[in-house]
Amino acid sequence: MAGVVASNALVILGLVAAGILAVAVGHPHLAWVVAAGVVWNGAWGPVPSLYQAAAVRTRAASPELAGAWINATSNIGIATGAVLGGRALDAAGIPAVAWLALVLIAVSIVILAVARGAFDAAPAPAQATAPMAEGLAGASRSPSASPAGREPATRAVEG
Repeated sequence: MAGVVASNALVILGLVAAGILAVAVGHPHLAWVVAAGVVWNGAWGPVPSLYQAAAVRTRAASPELAGAWINATSNIGIATGAVLGGRALDAAGIPAVAWLALVLIAVSIVILAVARGAFDAAPAPAQATAPMAEGLAGASRSPSASPAGREPATRAVEG
């Protein structure tokens, strides 16, 4: 099953790359660029979820920490992409931005090919963090017991 998930990921990134390539080649023809942009952006839709799932399935950290790393690295990527893309646009125009993006997607495809284990079909086993474990331990107590072992405070309902 891992092969199917990794293959789907390759197809998704391949479609993204095809859309980017079409932008680079299709410029300056507006219709080609718009059509290529539709392919590029449409294919990009599942990419964040794909990387989020891969980060959790590597089992390198807790799912919460993996999510934080995905958010942090996405923000770094957005900032870096804006700087590099802006410089490429100033230096050589729109096609240069597309070629740069294509190189970055190619790197992503190579990483996917090398790290296929991150795309296992089975999710990582649930790992409770300390606060979560305390909450689960508290849930095993009697519903009438208060957290400190005292009787719960009750109010009479007037009606």
